[in-house]
Amino acid sequence: MAATERLTELFSELKYCDEDEQKQKICAMNEIVDKMNREEYDSVFTTELFDKIHQMIEEKKLSMGKAILLLKCIGYWKVLKNMIVEEEQKKEGKNEKLLNDLCECLLSLNYEFTDIPEEITEICVSCLLKVALRKEENEETKKEAEMALLALSNIFCYETADELYLNEIREIIKYHQERCNLTRLAYQSAWKFLVQRFYSVLSLEEVIVNELYFAREAIKELNELINEVD
Repeated sequence: MAATERLTELFSELKYCDEDEQKQKICAMNEIVDKMNREEYDSVFTTELFDKIHQMIEEKKLSMGKAILLLKCIGYWKVLKNMIVEEEQKKEGKNEKLLNDLCECLLSLNYEFTDIPEEITEICVSCLLKVALRKEENEETKKEAEMALLALSNIFCYETADELYLNEIREIIKYHQERCNLTRLAYQSAWKFLVQRFYSVLSLEEVIVNELYFAREAIKELNELINEVD
């Protein structure tokens, strides 16, 4: 069967499958996409197909996790990685905003997966920490910091040297503790990014417990949540 026909058939079967079967079919689609030429790809992945994906999510026939996996297999994953490397390597005319957006998108699509190459992870961490470190206290900057930190919190395995992130994320958290310049989601995401490094970098214990006062901050968060619950 032609690649396009087989892929269309697999897609049409998704809404009738349970989650395990959906994952198997999406993985099969991924293998087909990798072998498609541009003409075949363009003939299948149309606006109508994306509308159907959206409809399946709305009708709860496709979970958000499976939808993200499906979008990755459609090709965004491979294309995003290439675009990030190309933009980062530009000696002139680098578009920082585009690079930040690409990094956020890549890490957000990562979801429960950990197969981002280390060199691309380092680019993403470096770019997005710069965004989160901005000190202007206006709504636009807060939103940009929130999106950057939320994307960073999706990184589960990252064992590169401490100095590439520790000083920056510590500064972000301490600055917020003094000025309250982050949104609640951004602040939680900053802590999540840092605490997830704790498993591979044991020297973070003193910083987290004694310098950034994790217990105090956790109690504060819990008390605020309790006040919002009936």
